Amino acid sequence: MTKPLRAILVVSMTLGVAAMAMAQIKVGQNLSMNLNGAASFGYAGAYGDLLKSSHGIDLGGNASLTGSYYSPNFLNFAVDPYYNQSRANSDSGSLFNASGVQAVVNLFNGSNFPGSIGYSFDWNQEGVFGVPGTPNYTTNGTGQGFSVGWGARVPDWPTLSVSYQRATSDYSVIGLQSNGNNANQNFNLNSAYQWAGFGFSGGFSASSSNGDFPVITEGGAIESFQNGNRSEFFGLSHQLPWYGSVFANYTHTSFDDTFSDFQNSGSASIVSGGVSFHPTERLDIGSSASYNDNLLGTLYQSIVTGGGAVNQLVPGSSSSSLGINSFAGYKLRQNFTLNGNVNYTEQTYLGNSYSSETFTGTGTYWTFIKGGSLSVTGGANASDSSTVRGTAVGAIAAATYSRSFGEWTTSFSGHYNQNMQTALVSYTSSTYGVSANTGRRLTRRTSFNASAGYGRSFLVQTPQYGATAENFSVGLNTRFFGVSANYSKSYGSAFVGTQGLVPTGLIPVNPLDIYFYNSHSYGFGIGTSPIRHLTLSGSYARAFSDTVNGTYFSNNGTQVASARLQYNFRQLDIQAGWSKLVQGFSLSGLPPQMTGSYFIGIHRAFNFF
Repeated sequence: MTKPLRAILVVSMTLGVAAMAMAQIKVGQNLSMNLNGAASFGYAGAYGDLLKSSHGIDLGGNASLTGSYYSPNFLNFAVDPYYNQSRANSDSGSLFNASGVQAVVNLFNGSNFPGSIGYSFDWNQEGVFGVPGTPNYTTNGTGQGFSVGWGARVPDWPTLSVSYQRATSDYSVIGLQSNGNNANQNFNLNSAYQWAGFGFSGGFSASSSNGDFPVITEGGAIESFQNGNRSEFFGLSHQLPWYGSVFANYTHTSFDDTFSDFQNSGSASIVSGGVSFHPTERLDIGSSASYNDNLLGTLYQSIVTGGGAVNQLVPGSSSSSLGINSFAGYKLRQNFTLNGNVNYTEQTYLGNSYSSETFTGTGTYWTFIKGGSLSVTGGANASDSSTVRGTAVGAIAAATYSRSFGEWTTSFSGHYNQNMQTALVSYTSSTYGVSANTGRRLTRRTSFNASAGYGRSFLVQTPQYGATAENFSVGLNTRFFGVSANYSKSYGSAFVGTQGLVPTGLIPVNPLDIYFYNSHSYGFGIGTSPIRHLTLSGSYARAFSDTVNGTYFSNNGTQVASARLQYNFRQLDIQAGWSKLVQGFSLSGLPPQMTGSYFIGIHRAFNFF
C-alpha cells in the first residue's frame, strides 16, 4: 500500500474513531451522526504504452459521515473518504482509480463568531491542461488543500472575516516526459461598518504561488514561475436624496512576478468615485471617475492572475490612466429604453500620451411579434482621439428572437460592436457573433435539438491578435436511447500559462509572448436503456491543435473513448466500464501515449445510521 493511501486510511479512521468516541461519551444525547456509503468489488485492469499492464481483484468504495454536536448551529461536520473511485466522472468509467478524502468542520454557525476548517487530499486524480476551443488535454497527479475561516458579526460593531487557503499539486501531462507542480496560498481580511448613514468597508489580501509547468507548445520544456500579490482597499458610501448614492474607493496593489529568467515587479494605486440618482421612475443619471497610476501593470496582472505568463513590452516604464464617465437612461415606455454615455479618457504608456472623447447612444426595445419574442439593441458611438484624425464612428447592434413554428422551438441571436477601447484608447476593438438553436418534440417521448454558433473578436489595428470560434451540436432522445454529436473549431492568439494556453484578450502585448493556435474537435455519445434497470452508454471525442511561436511548432492530438454498462438489481448495481486515452505532442519527439482501464463488478450502497 502506498504512502498516500495509508495517509487517507489513517485520516479517515481517525475521524471515524473520534466521532464514535464522542458518541460513546454522550450516548446520543448531544451527538447526531449519519453514515452512508457504497462499496464495489470486481475485476479491473490497466494498460498503456509507458506503464506495466496490471489486472486483478479490485476493491473500492466511498463513505459520507455527516453530523453535528449539540446543535448544527454549534458544530457540524462532514467527512467523505473514497478509495479507487474517481471524482472526475464515474466510479468505474475513468482512466485513473483515484483515492482521497474531503473533510470540513463548521463551528458556531448560529453565533456571532462562525468559523470553518477544511481539508482535502486527492491521489491519482485526473486533471486538465487546456487549449482554447478544444477538449482539454489530460493530466494525472496528486493534490491536497487546506482552508480555515473565521468571522465576527457583533451587532453595532464592524463585521470582520478572515480566511486562509493553501493548495499544492504534482502532475504529469500524458504524452510528455515532463512533470509539473504548483503551490498557492491566499489570505483575506475584510471588514464593513455602517454609521450615521455612511458605509465603510476595507480589507487586505495577499496571495502567492510558485512551481514548474511543462510547456506543451515547446515539447514539454519546463518553465518556472513565482508570483506574489498583496492588496489593501478602502471604500466609503452614503445614500443621497432622489434615491441616489455616492461612493469613493481606494485600492493599492503590489506585485512581484517571475517567469523563468524574466522578472517584473511594481505596484498600482487606483482611486475611484461616483454619484448616481434615480429622480423619477423613468430616469437614471450618474457620473464616475477613476485614476490608475500604473495602467500597464494592472492590465498585465489581469493576465497573470488568469494563469498566463507575459513579459511587459518595456518593463518598469511609467503609465497612468484617468477616466471620467457620465451616463443617463430614460424609459420611454415599459418596453423601450434609451441610454446615453459620455466618456473622457487620458492615458500615458510606452512613452506616449493619448486622449479620447467617446459619445455613445443606444436604444433597447422588446416586444412580441409574429408569434415570437424579439429584443433589439441598436446604437452608435463617435470618438475623437489624439491618435485618429477626425471623428471615428462605430456601431452597436444586438438582437434575439425566439419563436415556436408548429412543433419546432427556435431562437436566433446576433451581436456586433466596434468602438474605441477604454483599456487602451489607442486601439479599436471589434466583436461580432451569431448563434441559433432549434428543437422539436417528435413524439411524446422523442425529442430533437440542434445548435450552432460563430464568434470573433480582435483588435482592428492588429487583427492577428484575437480569437475566432465556431461550434455545432445535435442530439436525439427517445424513450429507449439517446444520441448526440458535436463539432467545434477555434483559432487565435494566446499566452502560454500554468494550465495551458490563455487567450490574450484585446490588449497589445509583446509578440514574443504570443502563441497562435488552430484547433478543432469532434465527438459523439450514445446511450440506451433497452430494458428496465439496464443502462448502456458510450462516448468518443477527438481533438487536434496546431500551436506555433517563432521557431516552435507542435501538432497536438488527443482522443478519448469510453463505454459503460450498469444494471440495477434490488440493492445491487452490476457495473462494467472501459476507457482509453491516446494523447501526443509532435514537438516532444515521442509517439502518442496510450493508457486505458477496464472494470467489471458489483456496487452496493449502504446506510449505516
